[in-house]
Amino acid sequence: MWDTVAIIATVAVALAALLFSFFTFKSQLKQSERVARANIKPLLSMKSLNYSDLKSICINNYGIGPAVVTKAEFCRERSESTDRIVDLFDLPVKNWDTFTNLPPKRAIPEKAEVILVKLSLKRLLSDGVEEGKAFDLLKKWNEQKSGIEIKIEYEDILGNRQEPLVEILN
Repeated sequence: MWDTVAIIATVAVALAALLFSFFTFKSQLKQSERVARANIKPLLSMKSLNYSDLKSICINNYGIGPAVVTKAEFCRERSESTDRIVDLFDLPVKNWDTFTNLPPKRAIPEKAEVILVKLSLKRLLSDGVEEGKAFDLLKKWNEQKSGIEIKIEYEDILGNRQEPLVEILN
């Protein structure tokens, strides 16, 4: 009889230890998940360069962890939105120095910069544009940049939505 009681007690202690281990593991897993979420926080910001011989619009990720773009829209007052920022410029430009589209699922690494569009005097001159006309084009670029609204929706790598980047260029 004491053998039966000892066996039942041993099984009960083993089950209690197993349940304790299971719930402790589950609790630690939830805590690790909360820590991971707190440590991954991308933060997108817009930057525009406006030198006399160089114009550009860039997106920077100043946060921790990559930003995964879910939607990028660019528009001007009273115009339809587009996912190609160059569509909003009405300039006779053969080639841009840089043009980058932001399709869904595009990742922007932390501490990284993505140049959306860039136009330089050097590029215009290499395309055969006279220097005076090239400076005029760069001036028009700057005028046309004013009023463009940028809206970029993004999430962290865990799929958590972040506050969208919304900015109107001046």
